[in-house]
Amino acid sequence: TVFVTSKGTTTVLLPDAKVIAIGTRTLVPSSGQGASTTQSDVVTFGLDQADAIKLINAQTTGSLYLALLSSDTASAAPTASS
Repeated sequence: TVFVTSKGTTTVLLPDAKVIAIGTRTLVPSSGQGASTTQSDVVTFGLDQADAIKLINAQTTGSLYLALLSSDTASAAPTASS
């Protein structure tokens, strides 16, 4: 499940997003000596075009949070329209 928080409100953005891969990416700054590298977590989703657009728009306007839900709770997750 992908949640988005924007303007103090958190909603479910994609309740059934399929995760394809999770990994770590290392960013190396291009600015000379003494600059430190930064690591960030990367999640790859399998989405259709409409959901990909929702995710991209939400990422630019808010903060994204991910949750793994058990099969018992996945169908009970509230949606943004609820």
